[in-house]
Amino acid sequence: ITGVAEPVYSSPATVVIQIPDAGCGLADFNADGELNFFDVSEFLVAYQAQDPQADLNDDGLFNFFDVSAFLVAFGAGCP
Repeated sequence: ITGVAEPVYSSPATVVIQIPDAGCGLADFNADGELNFFDVSEFLVAYQAQDPQADLNDDGLFNFFDVSAFLVAFGAGCP
C-alpha cells in the first residue's frame, strides 16, 4: 500500500485576552491600581488553583501563554 499524506490545515487560532473592569490593567489582580508583589502572588495562587481568572488568554488551559500574558502586562505597567 502506497499513498501520499497531505497536511490538513485549520483556520488560524484566535487569541482572546480578558480586559479587566477595574484596576490598572490585566496584571492588576487585586484591582488596587498598582502593580506589585501582591498582584504576582494573587496570579500565582489563581494559576496554581486553575482559577478561570488566571486563564488570561481564555483558552481553557493553564500554561506558558497565560504566564507570558501576565508577565507582559506586568512589565508594561499601569497606563
